[in-house]
Amino acid sequence: MKKILLFLTVLLTFLSCDDKSGSSADRQFWVADDTKDYYSSSAGWYQVPANLVYEGKHCEIYLEDDQDISESIIDNIASAFDNRIYDVVTNNFSTPTDIDTNKKVILLLLDIKDGYSGPGDGYIGGYFAPWDLFSESELAMLGFPSHYKSNECEILYIDINPADPTSEEIKSTIAHEFQHLVNMSQNVIYEDGYQMPTWIDEGFSMAAETIYQNVDLLEEREAWYDADPFFTGAIEGIPQDLSMSIAAGHPLVAWANDESVYNNYALSHLFFAWLRIHMLAKGDDDTFFKEIMADKDNTLDTVVEVCSSAIGTDINTNAKIIQRFYMANFLGGNGKTTGIESYLGKNRHEGPFTLTSEYNLQFPLLPGAAIHISDSAVNGWVPSGGDEEVIYALGDISSETADYIGTGGFGTGDNTQECLIVLNSLDEYTGEDSIKLTAPLPDSHITLNSVSGDNYLVLSDSPSNWSKLSKHRATTVEDLPKGTLRRGLEPKGDSTSRFRN
Repeated sequence: MKKILLFLTVLLTFLSCDDKSGSSADRQFWVADDTKDYYSSSAGWYQVPANLVYEGKHCEIYLEDDQDISESIIDNIASAFDNRIYDVVTNNFSTPTDIDTNKKVILLLLDIKDGYSGPGDGYIGGYFAPWDLFSESELAMLGFPSHYKSNECEILYIDINPADPTSEEIKSTIAHEFQHLVNMSQNVIYEDGYQMPTWIDEGFSMAAETIYQNVDLLEEREAWYDADPFFTGAIEGIPQDLSMSIAAGHPLVAWANDESVYNNYALSHLFFAWLRIHMLAKGDDDTFFKEIMADKDNTLDTVVEVCSSAIGTDINTNAKIIQRFYMANFLGGNGKTTGIESYLGKNRHEGPFTLTSEYNLQFPLLPGAAIHISDSAVNGWVPSGGDEEVIYALGDISSETADYIGTGGFGTGDNTQECLIVLNSLDEYTGEDSIKLTAPLPDSHITLNSVSGDNYLVLSDSPSNWSKLSKHRATTVEDLPKGTLRRGLEPKGDSTSRFRN
C-alpha cells in the first residue's frame, strides 16, 4: 500500500467503464478534463468515443470519433512505433505489462482538453496515466474515491490539436511517454517496488527521445538551459524571477510543482545526456539505462554504481557525480571538449549565467543545487567553516581551453579567470517527488567574501551584473525552437506540455 501511495500526489488517475453512451464508436475511453477539477469530482471526467483505425505488430491506434486524420498519417505514426519506438524503449529501458492481454500498446489520438486558447498558449502534447495499469478493484483497495476507475490497458494519450500529427515531434512525444509506461511496469508492477524518482524517470524519458532521434542532446532542452528565462526574462509569458532561475541554484534532484519545472526538465535531460555521451565514449551502449532500471534501489546510488564502473572514480560518489555534472556545464560551455568535465564537444549550450558578489537577492541552496560565481574576489577567496555538505570547486576559462582546477587551489590571488561552483551535495531527497523551493535546509546558505553579519550570498538583480562566461555566441530568444518546450503538469506527473507559437 505504501509504495503505491508514494506517488499518489503527482500522477493522474484515469477512468474506464462499460460503454453507456450509446455511441457507435468502437470503444469508449474515460479521460480527464484538464480544465476542470477532475481530481476531486466526477464532473471533471468525460468519455471519449474512439474508433480503431490501425492494428499493428506492437500498437493499436484509436482516433477520437470527431477527429479527422488521413490514413497515410496514421500509417506513418504506426510505422514509427512498430518499427522504431518500440524497440528503442524495450531494448534500452524495459518492457510493458500486458494487463489487457492484447500484447499491444494503445495510442489514443485525441484533442486533449487542456484550455489551449491559441498561438502562444501552452497545451498538453501527450501523457501516460499510470493508474490505467491497475484494475478498478485494486484502485478501490488503495482508497480512491468511487469516481476513480481505470481503462485497464497499456495506453498513451496523444494530442492532435493543436499538436501536429504529421510532425516528428509527435513521435518523440510517444517515445517519451512510452518510457514512462515501461518504467512504471518495471519498477512498480514487475518488481512490486517503488516508483523511480521523478527527476530520473523524466531524464530517462528524454533519453528515449534522444535515442529515437539519434542525437546526443535535445535542442529545446539545451536552449531553455542556455536562456535561463526566469533569470533573463528572455521568453514572453515566463515572468522574470531570479529566485526561480537556474542561475540562482534551481536543484537537480528536487522536482518543482510550479512553472520552474521547466528548469527541472532541462537539468534532468542534460544530466543523463552528459552521462550517456561519456558511457558511449567508453564503449558502453544505451542498455545501461536498463541496467539502472532493473535495480530495485532506483535512486542516484544506482546511477553512480552503474556509470562509475565504466567511467571511473571521478564520479564514484553522489557528490562527485553531481559536482562533475555542474562543472561540465560551465567548462563544456566555455570550450572544454575533453574529460568528464565536458560534453566531449557535443553540446551547443554555453556555460550557465554566473553571479557576482554585487547582487542583493537571498536564496537557499537546496539538495543537488549549485550556483556559479564569477567575481574578482574569487581568486583570493578561501572557503571557511559552514556546512560540510557544501562543496566548493574552481574552474578556469582564462585560456583557450577551459580547465578544471578542483576543490583546492583557493586563495592564490592570481590573474586567471576563475569561476566558483558552490554545490549542496546532499542527495537524500532523490526519492521525493518535490521539495518546496521556499524551505531551505538548515545551514545550507553560503557566504561569499565573508559578508558581515549575514549567512547569505548577496546578489544583485540588475541586468548589468549578469555575466555569461562564454567564448561562443550569445543566446537570444530567437535561438529558441518554437513549439517544443515541455513540462509536467501537476498532478499529471507523466505528461508532456508544449508552448505553441
